[in-house]
Amino acid sequence: MFCLDWLHTSLSVYPRIFLSDWLRYLIPATIAFTFFYILARDRLRHRKIQAVKQEAKQYRREFFYSMLSAAVFALVGLGMFWMIKLGLSQVYNEISANGIPYFALSIAIALVIHDTYFYWTHRLLHTRFFFRYVHRIHHQSTAPSPWAAYAFHPIEALIQGLIGPILISILPIHPAALGIFLAIQIVRNVLGHSGYEIFPRSFANSGFLRLFQSNTEHDLHHRFTKGNYALYFTWWDRLLSTDRADFLETFRKTTRSKGEAI
Repeated sequence: MFCLDWLHTSLSVYPRIFLSDWLRYLIPATIAFTFFYILARDRLRHRKIQAVKQEAKQYRREFFYSMLSAAVFALVGLGMFWMIKLGLSQVYNEISANGIPYFALSIAIALVIHDTYFYWTHRLLHTRFFFRYVHRIHHQSTAPSPWAAYAFHPIEALIQGLIGPILISILPIHPAALGIFLAIQIVRNVLGHSGYEIFPRSFANSGFLRLFQSNTEHDLHHRFTKGNYALYFTWWDRLLSTDRADFLETFRKTTRSKGEAI
C-alpha cells in the first residue's frame, strides 16, 4: 500500500516540479534572448563578446538539451520533495524560527557552497573521460546563447542538480530562500551564456567587483574550453591559477565605448 501511495504521489508531483524547472529556465532565457538578440542587437553590438553569428540549429540544440536537463532536475527535485516530506532535510517553514538576518545569510551561504561545488565538479567534467563523453555536449556552443544555460548531457545535469539535495541536507534554509537562490542561479547562468558583457568598464579595476564572475569570463571558457571554471565568484579560479590571463584584454575590448578605437 505504501509503495502505491508513494508512486501515486510521485507521479502527481513530478509534472509540477518539471513545469516549475522548465519555466524557471524558459522565462529568463526568453527575456535575455529577446533583449540581446532582437530588441537591443544593434545598439549593443559593440558589447557582444565574440563577433560570431549563431545559427538556428545551435539554438535548437541548446533548447533541446536544456529541456532534457529540466527533466533531470525535476527528478532531483522529486527526491528533494521526499526528503522534506520525510523529515530528512534542514528545510524550515517559519522565517521567525531563525529570523530575517539568517534568512538573507542563508542565501549568501548557499551561493558560496554552490560556487565551490560547481567549481570542483566543473573541473571533474573537464577531465578526459567526462569531457569526451559528457561535458562535450555543453561545449558544442563555443559562442553560447541564453538557450545554452541548461544545455547539458543528462549525466552532467544530474551532477549539477545534486547541489539541491546537498544544500537542504547541510544548511537550514527556508523554502523562499531556496527559491531566491534558484532564481539567482538561473539568472546568472543565462547571463553568463548570453554572449554579451553587461558590466561597466570600471568593473575590471574594482577590487570588490572583481570578486564576481563577469559574462566575459564564462564566454572565454566556452571559446577556449579551459580556465574560468567557477560560476558566481572568482576566488577559486584565482587561488588555483585557473583564471584566464586574456580576461582583462577581452573585457576592456568588449566594454569600450561605442565607436571607440580598439
